[in-house]
Amino acid sequence: MAIKAVDVINFAELEDLSATKQLKQKQSKVFSLLNLFTQASAQEFKTKLSGFQDLMKSEGLTEQELILKKSYVQICTLSTDKTNFSFTELSQLLNVSDPY
Repeated sequence: MAIKAVDVINFAELEDLSATKQLKQKQSKVFSLLNLFTQASAQEFKTKLSGFQDLMKSEGLTEQELILKKSYVQICTLSTDKTNFSFTELSQLLNVSDPY
């Protein structure tokens, strides 16, 4: 549900919940996917999604919406010490092509 919810971005907070920790044992695949949002780079995330096709299908999730959600998480974790990022920096962070 947190993956589908547009307003949920802080997956690190979710990982600390006792109910979520129980997923490690009972629903390890779900926990592993949730963990990717906080632990993987955008490139690694996209690569590892192929291992979750069955879960995505059963939960009605698409690769496109998961990648978009991961992009939101990546942007929200940017350092607040810096306020301006170049397109090149953001494209590398989000694993998208730089058209220049």
